[in-house]
Amino acid sequence: NGFSFGYWEAPYQLIPPSNAAYNPDFAYARVYDVEKARQRLEDAGYGDGFDTTILVNPAIVDRNIAVALQSNLEDIGIIADLSFPSNMGGFIMDSNSLFNVLVIQPVMSGSNYNGTFMYFMGPDFMWNHNFLPPPEFLEAREASLYSPTIEVNLIRAACDELSKVAAAIPLMQAGLGWAKQPTIKGGGFFERGSSSLFAAEEVWIQE
Repeated sequence: NGFSFGYWEAPYQLIPPSNAAYNPDFAYARVYDVEKARQRLEDAGYGDGFDTTILVNPAIVDRNIAVALQSNLEDIGIIADLSFPSNMGGFIMDSNSLFNVLVIQPVMSGSNYNGTFMYFMGPDFMWNHNFLPPPEFLEAREASLYSPTIEVNLIRAACDELSKVAAAIPLMQAGLGWAKQPTIKGGGFFERGSSSLFAAEEVWIQE
């Protein structure tokens, strides 16, 4: 509420409501619960907490969100340093080489969520090489990626495997849109998997 004047809602699941694979009956929501979090740490052998680093993507992410998360983690004994790389090159390098880090980064969601799997969690993605997803997710992801058609249930099953063990946790959701004048031509707007992708060098204005 402090960030959004009360307009934001907790997302709980990775897939946004605007996507066809969004599950209105999602069963793995992790509601904010300090006492339960402390108990899970105790059960895992970290009753005294531990130290870690929050690595923040320099694009789009509001730094204040990372500060708020740092405070929340401190409430349960997790002491987190904040790392704000100055550019994407530095972020990609750190996300591929550092360990014991919590990475905050935007994840694009196109109309086909399989694209998200490939770009952010695929076998040859350019960042997060230190991310070790559960084998159950890898199996479910492959089933979805190699399906001859887009299967909502397969996409949901893959995301569920991440949510079960909190391998990926949604913090916030945001949208991106364009107000395009009819005189703006070229560029390939809305022809690719994300509305943010277009060819700026091909844009021209009709007189």
